[in-house]
Amino acid sequence: MTKPITKPNKKKWYLYIIIAVVGVTAGIILAKGRLVRGEADMSSLGAYRVARQDLTISVVESGEVKTRYTTDVLCEVEESGITIVYLIDEGMILTEEDVEKGTVLVELDSAELKDEFLEKDMDINEERAEYIGALRDLEIQIEQNNSDIMAAKLDEEFALMDLKRYLGEDLAAGLIEQDELKQDLFQVEVEATVLDADPNALGEALQKLRELRNGIEKGVEDIQRADSKLAGTRKLFENKYVTKMELDADEAAYNQAERSLESRRTALQLFWDYEFIKESKQLLSNCQESKRRTARVEAMAAAKLAQAEARLDNRKNSLQREEEDWQRIKKSLDACVVRAPAPGIVLYGKENFQQRGGDRSNIIELGATVRNHQKLISIPSAHDMVVRVKVNEKWIDMVTPGQAALITLSAYPGELFTGEVYDVAAMPSAFDRRVSGSDVKVYDTMVSIDGVHPEIRDGMNAQVEIIVDKLEGVICVPVQAVASAAGKKVSYVLKADGSRQERTVEVGAYNNNFIEIKDGLEAGELVSLIMTRQAESEGQIEQQRNEMIDRALEGGRGNQPAADAEGARPMRRGRGQRMGPEEGGMPTGQRAGQRTRGEGPGGQIREPPGIRGQEQLPEQGAPQKDKGI
Repeated sequence: MTKPITKPNKKKWYLYIIIAVVGVTAGIILAKGRLVRGEADMSSLGAYRVARQDLTISVVESGEVKTRYTTDVLCEVEESGITIVYLIDEGMILTEEDVEKGTVLVELDSAELKDEFLEKDMDINEERAEYIGALRDLEIQIEQNNSDIMAAKLDEEFALMDLKRYLGEDLAAGLIEQDELKQDLFQVEVEATVLDADPNALGEALQKLRELRNGIEKGVEDIQRADSKLAGTRKLFENKYVTKMELDADEAAYNQAERSLESRRTALQLFWDYEFIKESKQLLSNCQESKRRTARVEAMAAAKLAQAEARLDNRKNSLQREEEDWQRIKKSLDACVVRAPAPGIVLYGKENFQQRGGDRSNIIELGATVRNHQKLISIPSAHDMVVRVKVNEKWIDMVTPGQAALITLSAYPGELFTGEVYDVAAMPSAFDRRVSGSDVKVYDTMVSIDGVHPEIRDGMNAQVEIIVDKLEGVICVPVQAVASAAGKKVSYVLKADGSRQERTVEVGAYNNNFIEIKDGLEAGELVSLIMTRQAESEGQIEQQRNEMIDRALEGGRGNQPAADAEGARPMRRGRGQRMGPEEGGMPTGQRAGQRTRGEGPGGQIREPPGIRGQEQLPEQGAPQKDKGI
């Protein structure tokens, strides 16, 4: 008869597995607690042989990988509400070849912009024609002004020539200088000119005046001749030598000579009193009027030129505005097709979604509408990667640009990268304090990653160990070998007879595992590792084992080690909270993963991990090994 197959008790199997895990863990912790470097035969004593070695001082912080250089592609279309009609897939890697051939990242709807561009193109052609017409009008006006001014100046020159021709150079020059023509002075001036003038230099008026005077002189001579002849004829008539008719003829000739002389005298008087003055005034007036007309023509020409220039400027400004609008529309039209500007990884712009309370109208996706200056694409460079770490205010004075760093990434735990600190924030991060709600201040510190690593992506988690210093050949002991007693640092030296001698020591720099001894110990001596802590740990492990068995039998989660178990990693606490020695964490004043110098600000020595009073230190091997650069 076949025995029925019974299913194993799942709870018992679960319990067996937990007991096995706890047993292995306890064995590892106890083995580490009893280890004495280089002295296997002293393991039962819990001792350490003092020796010289290199001691690395470092600051360890977690951070996030960022790209050092990011190219943001913004929407350069000035219109609002433009629809995305094509969008490249997010996460695509752009190469230099994509940049050279102009790979399209985003394409926006450009139908309305094309219509507006065509209308503006026609408008700009009309404005250009108006501008060319205004330019030609200005050129014509300039030529017309030159002709008008030249004609006016020519008339002015001719008027002056007429005045000089009539009055002579000197008299004409004198009259031109007078504002008004005064007849008496004018006549005296003319008389003086006539009396003293050179006949070869006389003007037309003086020539006529001379002719009139010559006519009067000739008339006087004619009267004299007629009078002499008449006197002779009368004597002859008295003697009966001539007839009455001949006497009457001579008398008539005499009378004619008198009338001719009187007529010539009257003509001279009329010329002098009226014709000369009138003609002189007319010519002088013509000369003055020609000057005024020239001034008017010049003023009118300047006004017409200004009007033509103003029309040209208006047309030029209108054309310039149309060209600017044309360029703006063309730029927006060209911006509807966004091409790859730089190599890197394509990331959609998401800042608007976060800043605007999750409004999906601002998410970059196919069919979405975008506005001017909205971020469409971010292209972080894959060649220059950095890690942004947040250094606690306690250790910020130790970190300076130029320090080397070792970087491990959560995505590649087996690889170690090198880098260098290149920037330390001068002010603490207000954003982190506001988000965390903690009073602990942290400073953003940027660490570069050496080399080009295409596998490293933006946003990866990283742990950075900043190498502060490396002490070579110094006397070091485990931190468990130093205790605090009565306000001083002491170590317990093991003698050959098995007794312990308390010795005051001067400590220096330290890290998680080792501390520098400046004075008080010599190389080769054995120091106690203070094994009281180990016995306490064994009791805690046994208690933890029993508690886990009870939880497993009750169906609870017994496979999770307690946060305060010896050797277990402390659970993450709030920012600024640290585990104390009694909780299985780091000594007071030092956090997990932190390595620091022995001296703090102000020259005060930070208390190294040890016993405060009779408080034990954590055993050797707890949280992190010492490593060199």
